Amino acid sequence: MLEQRGFPYDKLCIVQAESVGTITASAAGLATTGGSAAYFDTGGGYTKGQWIVDAHFVGSSASQAAMRLRLQGSTTTTFSTYVNLAAFDLGYLTRTLNNVAKLSGRYHFPFHNDFGGIMYRYLRVYMTKLGTLATGIDYASFLSIE
Repeated sequence: MLEQRGFPYDKLCIVQAESVGTITASAAGLATTGGSAAYFDTGGGYTKGQWIVDAHFVGSSASQAAMRLRLQGSTTTTFSTYVNLAAFDLGYLTRTLNNVAKLSGRYHFPFHNDFGGIMYRYLRVYMTKLGTLATGIDYASFLSIE
């Protein structure tokens, strides 16, 4: 189980399970290894909280290794259309917009599902690989709802 550090934790709010293992390609967060994509159903009302990500690179020392994580909102479970409610880059400087390399650690970001006056009922995490991932990235993510 993820260390909670003061963030309320509910297993129903997992948007990327830590049991999935190393990820080597761009993909939506998964509920379980080999499972279907994970998403959180807000129930349709206004929802706000903290998006928590525990991440670390596995065996990547290349200066080109990086990933972009996005918390996306959609009005459908298929995510055929979506908006990015929050996003950040992790990795080495040559591939991210940061001026400091961010590799491993716990990151938390405030979020809400109201974007342009539309309530996005379904939320998911999507990871995009940037550059070359030597062996991959492990991360787990959950939403701490206020």
